[in-house]
Amino acid sequence: MNENKKLALEAFEKGDYDQMAVYANKVCNVDGDYKTGIDLLGLGLAHAPFNVALRATRGRKYIGSYNYPSAVSDMSLASRLDPTDWEIWYYGGVAAYLADEYEMCKEFHNHARGLMLENGIEAIPATVDWYWMACMKLDQKEEAEAILDKYISEDDGGGSVLAPAMCVNVIGFISKLIEEDRVINKKANTDGIVAGNSIGFISRDRDIIYKAIKDSIGIEKADDCGLVYSDRKYEGIKSEVIEVMDNKEDRKPLTEYLIDILGKCDVFIVSEGPVDLEGFGDSLFGHFDERTKEIQMKANKGYVRVANIAGATAIALPQKGLGMSTLLMCESKKDKIAKLLKASEYIEDVKDELIERYFLDLDNYWMDGYEV
Repeated sequence: MNENKKLALEAFEKGDYDQMAVYANKVCNVDGDYKTGIDLLGLGLAHAPFNVALRATRGRKYIGSYNYPSAVSDMSLASRLDPTDWEIWYYGGVAAYLADEYEMCKEFHNHARGLMLENGIEAIPATVDWYWMACMKLDQKEEAEAILDKYISEDDGGGSVLAPAMCVNVIGFISKLIEEDRVINKKANTDGIVAGNSIGFISRDRDIIYKAIKDSIGIEKADDCGLVYSDRKYEGIKSEVIEVMDNKEDRKPLTEYLIDILGKCDVFIVSEGPVDLEGFGDSLFGHFDERTKEIQMKANKGYVRVANIAGATAIALPQKGLGMSTLLMCESKKDKIAKLLKASEYIEDVKDELIERYFLDLDNYWMDGYEV
């Protein structure tokens, strides 16, 4: 008999239903046997129907096995048995959304959010996101925007898309033209600069990025690069090398400089990084004191911190060094974006043979073969 199943049944014999729930959960999550795990939880509930651990655990396992109505039923009862547990309300809301019960989803997440705030749980964006999606499904757009405006602070210079791509050597792209007709909540960030959130794409495949750009904003590569300013010479690109502002400058002067430069050229190219290799580049972390600011600065986020604030369209292309990228930026105008894409063609498409072999050979994961 499976060890976790054995331990669950031993706990059942002792009447220790909380411990039974722990081992039944392991049967699902560790052993991958959802049917047996859920059957064990059902056995326990037959003898202890009001045990919160059994009820809530089975509700979450029903979510994992795509039985959303049953998940809603269990989480509803569990939330009444223990109305102080924010996780029960949260996962009840998840189940309700997946079961197309959007009003119920909102009710669950209202409770979850209140308990999170009361207990200092740092997961507000997650529950707000589910609430927002439920509002959108119900065509309650004003309420959806209001919940974002109240709880989600926009503090995004572009780093939420570009920097994660840079630090793991894949491609990142952002543009104000993606979903430009959507409502954007704007708030002052940690530097007092007002900006909306960035949106874009991340991929290891350049062709996929180009296709996503074409499908989302209808722009393809131009025939030429136009007037290019750069911090140094880049092979294959005819550019005017200029003395650029130090990318370690504070965001406000760096943003103003970038806006000015982008207005004078078609494409602006700089090298960035290594990003997040020697430090933690989060502006909230960095604002506390000189020590945290120094750690933040060691993350080497330069123009990537301000690309979105400056209204730029940008693409980050990996270099050979870990966390290193070539960052191409332009004003978010269709003709300039087309030139930016053309310029990006000339930047070497760097591939790491070891990484490709280690992570992308699917035979390493499916020894008996696989089908796509």
